[in-house]
Amino acid sequence: MWYSSVELVGLPGLPSSQRSIQRLAKREKWPSRLRQKRGGGWEYPLSCLPQETQAALLAACDTQSEAQERERGKVVKQLAIALLQGEATHYPLPITNYQGMVATAPEAISPATPAPIVTTTTLVTEKLQSKAEATKDAKLWILQEMRQYQTKRGISYSLACEEFAAIYNQKKVEIPSWILALHPTISRVNLLRWFKKLQEGRFEALSDARGKHRKGQTKIDTSPVVKDLVTSILLEFPHASIALIKQGLLARLEPELIPSETTIWRWVAAWKKQNPQLITALKSPDQFRSRYMASFGKYNEDIAYANQQWQQDSSPADILLVDGRYCLIFTIDVATRRGSILLSKTSKSTALAASLRTNILAWGVPESLKADNGKEYTSILIRRALSEIGTKHIFCQPFQPWQKGVVERFIRTFSHGLLELLPGFIGHNVTERKQIEARQSFEERFMGGKEIEIKITAQEFQQFCNRWCRIYNSTPHSELNGKTPLEVHQKLAAIKPILVLGEDKVRALDILLAEAPGKGIRRVQKQGIQVEGAFFIAPELEAYIGSDVQVRFDPFEYDMGHLFVFDRDGLFITIANCPERTGINRQKVAIEAKARQKERIKEEIRELKQIAKATKVEDLAQEILNYQEEKISNVAYFPVPTVEHDSEGLQAAQEAVTALDELQSAPKPDPLIADELKTSEEILSRFETRETRKQLSPDERFCALWEQIKAEANIALEDLNWMVVYSKTPSGKGVLLGLHDGEEALAYLRNVSLQNNTALAANQGR
Repeated sequence: MWYSSVELVGLPGLPSSQRSIQRLAKREKWPSRLRQKRGGGWEYPLSCLPQETQAALLAACDTQSEAQERERGKVVKQLAIALLQGEATHYPLPITNYQGMVATAPEAISPATPAPIVTTTTLVTEKLQSKAEATKDAKLWILQEMRQYQTKRGISYSLACEEFAAIYNQKKVEIPSWILALHPTISRVNLLRWFKKLQEGRFEALSDARGKHRKGQTKIDTSPVVKDLVTSILLEFPHASIALIKQGLLARLEPELIPSETTIWRWVAAWKKQNPQLITALKSPDQFRSRYMASFGKYNEDIAYANQQWQQDSSPADILLVDGRYCLIFTIDVATRRGSILLSKTSKSTALAASLRTNILAWGVPESLKADNGKEYTSILIRRALSEIGTKHIFCQPFQPWQKGVVERFIRTFSHGLLELLPGFIGHNVTERKQIEARQSFEERFMGGKEIEIKITAQEFQQFCNRWCRIYNSTPHSELNGKTPLEVHQKLAAIKPILVLGEDKVRALDILLAEAPGKGIRRVQKQGIQVEGAFFIAPELEAYIGSDVQVRFDPFEYDMGHLFVFDRDGLFITIANCPERTGINRQKVAIEAKARQKERIKEEIRELKQIAKATKVEDLAQEILNYQEEKISNVAYFPVPTVEHDSEGLQAAQEAVTALDELQSAPKPDPLIADELKTSEEILSRFETRETRKQLSPDERFCALWEQIKAEANIALEDLNWMVVYSKTPSGKGVLLGLHDGEEALAYLRNVSLQNNTALAANQGR
């Protein structure tokens, strides 16, 4: 809506003069246009005005609309009363311009009849009304025309309804097109029912507003508990029936809150209609991705030349062959849309390698290969082969197949084409499969038990796939602007040359794509390389004993007798042979390997000695000590504060040192006196020994006596005999085992025991 400065003067939020409003508009750069009404000047849109001004203008419009609606209701009521009284009426209501059709004034019922008493004036409003209001206007017009027909004929109202309905349905009365669009036909019952509503004063009941007053007022809408429970059931169990939903409500809620099954059905139907994306995502995520998921961008926008990226995927074949169901491996070049299909019993790494070999030899080497995270695509064989070929391996994120949408579309094109016409087709999903089985079961019963034969072999189906791919690659594609994949390939090859393998590299490609046992890594043992219980040997392996190597089977030797060996960096080492499978002389290989190993070790030692001689490492220990001393000699430490320490023990020991010094400086005693002192010291020593013996354990006593014996001290015979007896006890034997010279002590005591026995025997002989 647009307003001039004259209409805006004095409104809330705006100046009180026309000139001030124009200045404000110029200063704030309001959008403007030439005034459409009389008077000229400029007018401004509602959206650029201040918020309070907009609110005031909208409130004024609402008030005006309400007033018009009230006036319209009064006129409808007056018209209804006139129709009930059978008076001549004039219908001043504006006739709805329903669905863009302009109504015209009706003609007479027929040229031979006089003009009707009442003529309807048609006024077309500028603004379209709702269907409900249009329906009410149409019914009032029909009732008015029927009333005029009754007055003209002078018959009863019931008979007039029947006759007027007949001529209305036969189009013998001039009917505005907008009324025919709403009521193509009427019946006597319709006219009587409409007239009855007027008699009851239910004027608004003539409008087509069925359910208007009940919308949003059901037991489900008015009860948050019921609404939440029904919504939760639809969320967790989107396939639940209406009966099950009601049973769930009965089990959880009070009976007075439970709506009827019809109400539940209507509410669920409306909810599903309002949330088509949500219900599809809950029921079928795959269908949601294909129908509703936003796909404004493309994952292959950066693909500009041939072999820049291949996409590969596997899918079970929707056809049953003579020897069972197979798997199809699809490969497509994103830039050119060239495709190929390989049939395999299962989707495994060796089948993928075979598909890669075929496509590389036919199309060239790809720059990158994009696939999902299936175990066959993430296998060591495929990853290692692509790495060594020089192809980048790209993985899609889990459960996001649209990231390789080109090959997914390729699979769908094949699966939903001629494949469906082949014998043995089993359908794309469980539903179709059940329908086919049911149809076949009916045919078996109808044809008297005739069996359905499967006639296509795997070889024939592969030939079918090859022929289909040749046609596909020669068919114009919408994604290629109406060109064929082969035409695009020729065009893009001129932009960037295709990388191809020479004839001498074909054998090398076969080796790279050959199956590797296990993870392809083996440790060379002294007996050779062990694979599947057999040892493969070669003289060149002697240098790799104890190291890990890469191994691959020879793809052209079906007896598995040869093994290609590479180091961890992928460099070729040798071809190892299994003697049991190839018949080579194991002894000859062993002799040659030992000779090579001996010569290699000898040469390496010679080289090391020359290096050691040149480096002169004999005095390395002295050099290290000199270096360390020189290092610490350069470090000077600050003097640290010190305090002289003393203790009672140190003082006592110092006194002993002083006494010893005095003793040593004393004059030597007389020899006679010295002998007497020696005798007294021995007596004292024996006394002290007896006292000490009482304080020591047997083990300590034994060890102390043995120390005296080793020191060549005089030992009492009593103590010596005790040692002999104690050495024979378990405790004594344990002491002897604990001594570092226990064997010497044991021999000494045995000699003492032997001497004692000899002396005892001599005494007895006397």
